[in-house]
Amino acid sequence: MDTIPIITTSNVDSGGGETSPNSLGTSSSSSYSGQNISITPLIASPTPSSPTVQPKKKSIDDFVIGKVLGEGSYGAVVLGTDKETQVQYAIKILEKKHIIKENKIKYVQIEKEIFCKCNHPNIVKLFFTFRSDACLYYVLELCSQGDLLHQLKKVGSFDADCTRYYIAEIISAVEHLHQLGIVHRDLKPENILMSADMHIKITDFGTGKIMDKPQLTQTNSSSSLSDSTSTSNTTPNTSTGNLEQMVDQASASTDGTANPQQLQKTRANSFVGTAEYVSPELISNKETSTDSDLWALGCILYQLTTGRLPFRGKTEFLTFQKVSNRDLVYPTNINPVTKDLIGKLLVMKPSDRLGSLSNGGFSELKKHEFFQGFDWDQLYKMPPPPIQAPKEKIVFDDSSLDLSSSLSSPLSNSTNSVNTLSPLITSPSNSSSNNLISNTTSSGSSSNLKPPTTTNNNINNNSNNTSTNNNAIVEKLNKFLNAGETILEQGLVWKRKGFSIKKRHLILTSTPRLIYVDPKKMEFRGEIPWSNQIKPEVKGNSGNFVIQTPKRKYNMEDLDHNPQKWVDSITNAINNIKI
Repeated sequence: MDTIPIITTSNVDSGGGETSPNSLGTSSSSSYSGQNISITPLIASPTPSSPTVQPKKKSIDDFVIGKVLGEGSYGAVVLGTDKETQVQYAIKILEKKHIIKENKIKYVQIEKEIFCKCNHPNIVKLFFTFRSDACLYYVLELCSQGDLLHQLKKVGSFDADCTRYYIAEIISAVEHLHQLGIVHRDLKPENILMSADMHIKITDFGTGKIMDKPQLTQTNSSSSLSDSTSTSNTTPNTSTGNLEQMVDQASASTDGTANPQQLQKTRANSFVGTAEYVSPELISNKETSTDSDLWALGCILYQLTTGRLPFRGKTEFLTFQKVSNRDLVYPTNINPVTKDLIGKLLVMKPSDRLGSLSNGGFSELKKHEFFQGFDWDQLYKMPPPPIQAPKEKIVFDDSSLDLSSSLSSPLSNSTNSVNTLSPLITSPSNSSSNNLISNTTSSGSSSNLKPPTTTNNNINNNSNNTSTNNNAIVEKLNKFLNAGETILEQGLVWKRKGFSIKKRHLILTSTPRLIYVDPKKMEFRGEIPWSNQIKPEVKGNSGNFVIQTPKRKYNMEDLDHNPQKWVDSITNAINNIKI
C-alpha cells in the first residue's frame, strides 16, 4: 500500500513526543495558533484487509546533506537526499534564534500554513517538517531546472506557444490559491521554479496572505476545485517546535511585536512584494486582494512576451511612479491579441481586471482569445513546448525605450521581500551560482537577462556596468580594512558551521588577514586567525574548500564555484609575507 508523505494535524507534548495524528484531509476547522509540527505519512484509502501502518518520524539524520542551493532572509536551503529512498529534496533550514532576532515569526507561520493548504501540481510541495533544538526544517520538492527567469534569460523572450503554455500553468496555480483564499503578493519569474520535466512550480509564500471569509467572498472566484487538486479548506493546527513559546516571548517584549492573534491583521496593510510587479493599489493605499496577483500576472505575461519589465525606473521611486501612472510601452509589432490580454490584466482598478470575481473570474480569463484552441482540461497531460524565442524580432520604438527595463537589474526591496523559496533549485551546470541566491540578490539576477533581438541600436554591452559594480563593492569593503591594507582577494561564500549556513563576503587582505562580513548589512562578522600553519584545501568539485587553522576548520563554498582562487591566494600570502 502506497503512502503519501504530508503534513498532518497533531498534538505535541512539551518534550516533543507525538500523539496520534489526524490527516490533513480530516482535520477540524480551526484558526492557526499551534506551532509544533508533526509529520506522518497520509495512508492511501485502506481496504478492510489493509494493515495499520505506523508513521515514521523524520529527522535531519535521515538525510545526507549536500550543497547549498540558496539562502532566504532567515535560513539556508540545502540539497538533501533521503538515506532510505535516495529521493532528493530541497531542505530549508530555519534558525530559531535568527527568526526571533529578525522578527520573522509571522512570515514563517504564514508560509507553513499556505504550504499545508495547497495541493496543486504547479505549486511546490512541502513533504516533511521537523525540528531540532536550534532549527526548524522544511523538506520541500526539489526543482532541478532553475526558475522561470533563468529559462527566459536563455532565449530573451518566449514564442507564442511557450508563453501561452506557461501563463496557463501560472493561471491554474493562482486560481487554486485564490480558491483557498490565498494571495501570493510576490508573483514574479524568480518565484516560479521549473521541475525536471519543465513544468512550473510556484513558491515563496512568506509574503503571502490568507484572506478572511468576507474578503474571499468579495474578491475571489467561486468555482469549485476539481478532484485532482482538492485539499482541505481548513488550516491545520500544526506546530514548528517551540515557535509558540517564542511567539509568546516576542509578543511580551517591549518592542511591540504583534502576538499571534494580531499577526493576520498586521499583515493586511503591510507593504510586501517586488517593486516591478507590485500593483498600484498597494502603492496608493497599501491594501491588497486576490486581484493584486492578476496585476502581477499581466507583468509576467509582458515580460515573457517582450523580454522586458513593463514598469522599471532607474530607482525604486521612479518604478513606483511608472506603476502608479501606468506608464507602459508596448513593442511596435506585438501581437494585438497578446496586447489586449496584457491590457485587461494591467488595469488600474482592481475589480476591473480580467479574472477578478466582479469581472467574470478565472472562467472569463480562460476564455480570452489569447487561449483560443487551448484545452484547459488537458493542461496537466500536455508536454511543455520547447522553450524558444519568437521567429519575428521584437521591435521597440527608440524614442520610447527605457533601457533600464532590460539592462538594469530589478530593484530588490530587502525590507519587504522578507522570504523566498526560490533557492529551491539546482542550477544547471552552465549557470552561475548567483542564480541560487535569494531576494537579497536574486532579484538582481535580471541584470543578466539577455535582451530579445531588436532593431534598437542603443543597447550596449553591459560589461562596463559589471566592472563598475565590482569597483563599487570593493569601495564598500574598504571600511573593513586597517590603515595601509589592501584587498588581495574577495568574494561571496557560504560559510558553514554545523547546520548553520551563512552567506558571507570573505576578504583576504595584504596584512594578511582573513575577515568575513555580512554582504547584506555590510557589517563585520568575524576573522579567521592567521598563522603560518593555516592550510587551505579544495574539497570536491562543487566550489567547496576548507581553511584549516591550528584550532578549527572553516568550511566554505565559493559562490562562483572557483575555490582554487582562494587556495592559491592564501598559499601565496603564506609564502610571500613573513609573520
